[in-house]
Amino acid sequence: MGRFEDCEFDLLTSEIPGYPFFELWGIAWDAREILEGLPRDVISSIEHDVEDCVYEMKQSYVERNLDEQVARIIENGSWELRYLPEGGQATPKAVRILLENWPDDAEEKPDLATDDDLTDADAFRMAVYCGKFPLGGEWQASSPTVGAAVLALGMIAECVHTLRCPEDELGVADEGPIAARFISAANSAIGATLALSLAKEFAAEIEARADSELDLEVLLKEQESKFNKDRALKAALARHSRSTAAKHYVQSEWLIHGRAYSFNKSDFARTYVTLVSQNFCDKRGDPLSVTTKTISEVWLIDTPTASKQAG
Repeated sequence: MGRFEDCEFDLLTSEIPGYPFFELWGIAWDAREILEGLPRDVISSIEHDVEDCVYEMKQSYVERNLDEQVARIIENGSWELRYLPEGGQATPKAVRILLENWPDDAEEKPDLATDDDLTDADAFRMAVYCGKFPLGGEWQASSPTVGAAVLALGMIAECVHTLRCPEDELGVADEGPIAARFISAANSAIGATLALSLAKEFAAEIEARADSELDLEVLLKEQESKFNKDRALKAALARHSRSTAAKHYVQSEWLIHGRAYSFNKSDFARTYVTLVSQNFCDKRGDPLSVTTKTISEVWLIDTPTASKQAG
């Protein structure tokens, strides 16, 4: 995909770092196994199809939510109408323009949907069941599984790139460059996990339905139900992305600096409680709170010692 190609990461052969996201190696192994035997030019074509489909479905999601929000505001006479130009009429067009060009000096701000509200995995699932994937070539039963596997590897590529790229290429985070790197990388790692889960979901569904045909309308209803049930889990993943990023930051620092603490996790934790609060914030923007016990007994419990990593 365009954004994955920029990562200079070969989906089939590039080495997967073991730290700080220990699960990435297994995700890459499973995804590559799904793609085994496919020509590179086919995989490249699938990359672009998946990227285009994900982008289209996310834009559609944002547009649909904006249309629904405009309708609710007009129907309910909501507070947003106070910001219409003096003498302006509350027409759908006028309200939409208002929301898309919200005044910078307004004390209140509307809660608008963004493409970040929809995970890449969910966007791809929607594309498959809306008939948007694949864009070209002949449809095969395995197409959704292969597409989701490519998406998983693409998210790993983004994660690895974020971990390795120069600081000036990072986005901006209120907490600073360390948080910008680890929060972004953690979100990509979570995306890879969801995409591989989707690939396995498609594969199991294909196997279960191999000898039967199901009306498309029934299938769509089943998927809508599944999507609604999964939303709570994905919302929880999003909420915990900052603490996840902080955890992986601490694990990486332990591998590098553990020797300086004589591999004493309690001493190390007392230092990094402060560093975590300085470099990471919770969703309210307050310093992220974590205890020394959490760092030493939970975050570092399965982490190899720095001496083993270096050896």
